[in-house]
Amino acid sequence: MSRVVDLTFLSDAVPEDLPAVVEAFADENALPPKTTFALDLVIEEITTNIANHAGPATVTLALTAADGVVTGSVRDNAPAFDPLARGPVDTAAGIDERAIGGLGIHLVKSMTDALTYAREDGHNVLTFTLPKKETP
Repeated sequence: MSRVVDLTFLSDAVPEDLPAVVEAFADENALPPKTTFALDLVIEEITTNIANHAGPATVTLALTAADGVVTGSVRDNAPAFDPLARGPVDTAAGIDERAIGGLGIHLVKSMTDALTYAREDGHNVLTFTLPKKETP
């Protein structure tokens, strides 16, 4: 049976062992290195943004791997915030001309196959998918 992650923590106390939990999930589900790297980075970016910008919140991370796809969901009870509502980041602009913010979610979008936001029962829910196997 594949490992499933279901972890709840406070936004101001992201577990120090979160990367180890993600690595164990990747190992037990035989994820290739590129998928594991993307998964680590996506989870770090999302949870760091919640910790830095959402204020006090309870965060739940869920991960599953099935049918060639890794699905992740990060849920928090912070005030409503849709990170996908922001327009695209102008990555061609120079550092001095570029607006502050938005690069993290741009990175998450570029590393995932799908990324959706929903507001459900007073919670922000950001769901993403990654391929379980590397594509050529």
